[in-house]
Amino acid sequence: MPPNRIDLRAGNVLHIRGFSSRGHPPKDKYVLIIGQKFVSEALGFLISSQLAYLKQEVYKNEVVKVPHNSTAFAV
Repeated sequence: MPPNRIDLRAGNVLHIRGFSSRGHPPKDKYVLIIGQKFVSEALGFLISSQLAYLKQEVYKNEVVKVPHNSTAFAV
């Protein structure tokens, strides 16, 4: 794949600099790609190391544990 192309194949992990959502300040995050529907559209999960989210009612249905070393990595 050319160096300036983003690989959106399922299983890849992308590093996104300055990601922000739900009013939180921008922070570097990782996204696990689940699949791709169109060239410009992909489904993914935002990756967090905050396991405390599993205990919070508002987040627990959104949290998926990804086994260690089970994905490719792309920057």
